[in-house]
Amino acid sequence: VIKRLLKYNVSIVELGAQSMDDNLLRLSQRGHSSKDTEKASLMLKNAGITLGLQTMTGLPGADRPSDIETSKKIAALQPDFVRIYPTIVINQTTLCHWLEQGKYQSPSLEYTVDLCAELYCFYKSKNIEVVRMGLQSSDNISADGEIKAGPYHPAFGQLVYSRIALMNVEKMLQFYGFDADKFEGKNIHIYIPVGKVSDYIGQKKSNKEFLKSKYGFHDIKLIEDNSLNGDDIHIKL
Repeated sequence: VIKRLLKYNVSIVELGAQSMDDNLLRLSQRGHSSKDTEKASLMLKNAGITLGLQTMTGLPGADRPSDIETSKKIAALQPDFVRIYPTIVINQTTLCHWLEQGKYQSPSLEYTVDLCAELYCFYKSKNIEVVRMGLQSSDNISADGEIKAGPYHPAFGQLVYSRIALMNVEKMLQFYGFDADKFEGKNIHIYIPVGKVSDYIGQKKSNKEFLKSKYGFHDIKLIEDNSLNGDDIHIKL
């Protein structure tokens, strides 16, 4: 197969690994093992083909430790990029029947956003690009379409980026040794990289409202600073 791909100048191949836990693969009726993913990945990389690996969170039998362990095993294969797709239950599927029978329970959106934020940061620490998080919306894949249950959101990736931004702010507050008593009724200026305002505000200003509620800020101002890059931020009271 690889020889045929190279003959036609195919340069990128994505594999639907989904999980590196053989028990989850069996429960999900994937029809392949983690060893199959390892072997195929090695063959593709040895052939000089750019490798993408797709993973899924929240599969039947999965929990947070198993999804995190999968990310570690995926990273060990050194893919060029990954995609993270939370499991969504589609009408009239086997998984939908399991849901109706109580054999499967979908993780919440809040839980999945938090998990994917952790996975994204892990892959980034390994210099592996995450090119997508969450399913692409379509006529069928939408809140009004064929989705029965699951952590679907049309801007799922944006929710994850906003969660990471919030984590960055709280990490910086802790680094400075700030606590809620020092913030009560005060204004705070957060200097962020250019183009990251929507991430730091959060959907419907959720990040700003969370920080105000938790720390007692009177107001939070976000200021773009072209000297900052990546996740770098600077805070001033």
